[in-house]
Amino acid sequence: MSISPHEHDHLAHQLAGWHDGTVRLYEDSLRTVAQELGSGQPQTLAALLHAEKYAEAVPVFTGVLTYCERFYDADDEKTIDVRTALAVCLDQLGRHDEATTLLEGSLADNERVRGADSRSTLEAREHLALALLNLPDRLEDAIAVMGQALLDRERIVGLDDAVALALRDRLLTYYLQAERDELAIPLLERDLDTAERVHGKDHTETVRTRKGLAALYRATERYASEIPLLAYDLVVCERELGPDHDDTIEARFQLAWSSWQSGRAHDALPLFEHVLDDHERLRGPGHDDTIPVRRILSHLYAGFELFDKATDQCEHLLAHYERKFGPQRDETLVVCNNLAHAYHKTGRIQEAIDLHQRVLAIRTDTLGSDHPDTLTTLHNMAAIFQQFGRHDHGVDCYEQILAARKRVLGPDDPKTLFTRDNLGAAYCAVGRLDEAIEQHRLALAGRGHVLGPEHPNTLTSSHNLAFALSEAGRLDEAITLAERTVDDRERVLGPDHPGALSTRHLLGRAYHKAGRRDAAVATLTRALADRVRVFGEDHQYTAVTREALARAQRA
Repeated sequence: MSISPHEHDHLAHQLAGWHDGTVRLYEDSLRTVAQELGSGQPQTLAALLHAEKYAEAVPVFTGVLTYCERFYDADDEKTIDVRTALAVCLDQLGRHDEATTLLEGSLADNERVRGADSRSTLEAREHLALALLNLPDRLEDAIAVMGQALLDRERIVGLDDAVALALRDRLLTYYLQAERDELAIPLLERDLDTAERVHGKDHTETVRTRKGLAALYRATERYASEIPLLAYDLVVCERELGPDHDDTIEARFQLAWSSWQSGRAHDALPLFEHVLDDHERLRGPGHDDTIPVRRILSHLYAGFELFDKATDQCEHLLAHYERKFGPQRDETLVVCNNLAHAYHKTGRIQEAIDLHQRVLAIRTDTLGSDHPDTLTTLHNMAAIFQQFGRHDHGVDCYEQILAARKRVLGPDDPKTLFTRDNLGAAYCAVGRLDEAIEQHRLALAGRGHVLGPEHPNTLTSSHNLAFALSEAGRLDEAITLAERTVDDRERVLGPDHPGALSTRHLLGRAYHKAGRRDAAVATLTRALADRVRVFGEDHQYTAVTREALARAQRA
């Protein structure tokens, strides 16, 4: 990418104040050179820096530079200034390679002689950046030099300096064109600070800059940084445009989205509800703008376990997708699954099963019985069967899934091993304990090999195997494995992790079954205290451990 002559002229025009300052800065040196050298050199050397004099200035400055290098030291400030003036003329005449070489030398000389914070050093760097912009193969160098020039000018002169603003604007353009958003963000942050101080927070220029910065934050997924900008934008829209204006509703949606993406779901939920109400009231419940908000809310409600509300949103979505896409489109089937999950959580079990069966039939017909989406639906059905005591149906589902995943993915794929563990639990529930132990052993061995011995999923299989061994009366094996698993889970997951608490409860029960009353009481007492602390007095897990401890104490 190269800068066009028009762009260069535009930037030079923006930097007019700097150019005039350069003329003034050089005047003393040039006047002194003319007086000391005599020889008829014109007293108006500085005036030759103006655009109409460039062609005349080059031979004059070349001659003056020759005199300076002969009569003054190479590091004399007058020599450096004449060399810089000559370079500026060459650059304006299109002799950019020559200008760049001279300006690189002038910059180094100014830094050495006058120091890094000298006004002459600062302007030599800015002239060099302009010259480099005309060399297509040195654009990256130009941007780097301009970036340093901007930092120096902001530090030495000030953030609101006209040249600093022009340099910042040009750098920002390059960064955005090159999609280097991380480099553009600090520049736009300084632009916003300047705009707010100079124009005020509600000025058109400030609003434009704020929106641009918010867009950059979103593009780089810095949602938390975007939130205060969006919040103020919403306040302005509500005040200036009214609550029902399209821009106001969009501002509220953007704030809700960024709040959700930044992990502030509690803040996002009422905002999304407000947007949904706006869309339903102003555009209709089935409008194209309403549906995405309804879909987001269905996920948020499920996340907050507000399943009655999730059910209501999913029912609206399902009716919409069936009407728009038909019953077999993937969008419709996804909503069916979500609605089945909501029915499941609200106790509407048969409706949940009916929906899963409907999705299963369509996916089996359109995708095949071995497709991952088909197997996921079958897995969802199996989970419902297990939870509500229809264990034979659960076994049938898991056996089908395991056979398909072994065939398609292989026996050691994590999904195959996950299904094997679930099948072991289903076998356990129907009393097929030897088969349960076999499935859990295979799952534990596979996960240990594929995921590692301390992976959370491996430890889950270890717990499940200990449970199956305990149910089968193989208590010594169960206790040995449970003791090791509880230590591993506490070390890897933490002592308050629900998995660690579950294995400690299991160990206490195994001690009780084995007749080791003191060990059972001590283990279950600690398990009860932990569950009270983590889950609370009235949680179902706490109640189960309290009952187990009472039985051990009575023994």
